[in-house]
Amino acid sequence: MEMEKDAQLSIAIKNALLDLEKAETLLLHWTNEYVFEKAPSPKIMFSDRIPPSDLERLQSAKWFNEYRFISQFILMANDYVTKSKEELKKALQAPPVSASMGAGEQTFEG
Repeated sequence: MEMEKDAQLSIAIKNALLDLEKAETLLLHWTNEYVFEKAPSPKIMFSDRIPPSDLERLQSAKWFNEYRFISQFILMANDYVTKSKEELKKALQAPPVSASMGAGEQTFEG
């Protein structure tokens, strides 16, 4: 039974690590695509005085035009982190092996 719990913990940890890697991938993509030196500004985006090719104007437009996509990325990353936490909590709360079981009563799978 102890080996079974160890196997469950090992699987939970592997699954959590995989989900955390997925979340990290999403967050790194988000960071690379949408974190700019200056915060996006609708004033800059719609200003007639700033040329359309201005980097800050382009970045502001990208941020505002892709806001829904950005928020979906964040929610997906949050889902992976939440799932990982739940998996680890569940594995840690598995019932402990009974100390009263004799060696003859223990069953081993494998």
